Amino acid sequence: MKKKTQKRKPATPKLIPTMYPKAEREVTCHFPAASPTEAATHAERDYIARQVVADAALHRVNKALVDNQDVTAPPFLHVRVTMCGSIIFTTTNTQNNIIYEDYMTIIANTLSYYG
Repeated sequence: MKKKTQKRKPATPKLIPTMYPKAEREVTCHFPAASPTEAATHAERDYIARQVVADAALHRVNKALVDNQDVTAPPFLHVRVTMCGSIIFTTTNTQNNIIYEDYMTIIANTLSYYG
């Protein structure tokens, strides 16, 4: 007596959403120091002071962009301030195909208080 064996279908691989590298999801805003003392001031700030500035910038920029008629959801998820005073915004994975150069005037006007 022969045993019937069922042929198994090959397992279909599950689709994993593409995770874009963090560097491709970053928008950097550079602020040239007006004087050497201003550059030294940014370097002297500790992490907590820089993060307070970053959180305020994140809130203001997201609000300004959402108030714009083209943007429906806040595009930036995380922000940090570097030692030299630059602000780096990180977008979510769903926002990676948006060209933020079109919105740079809005971002620049919003961050004018910073420098």
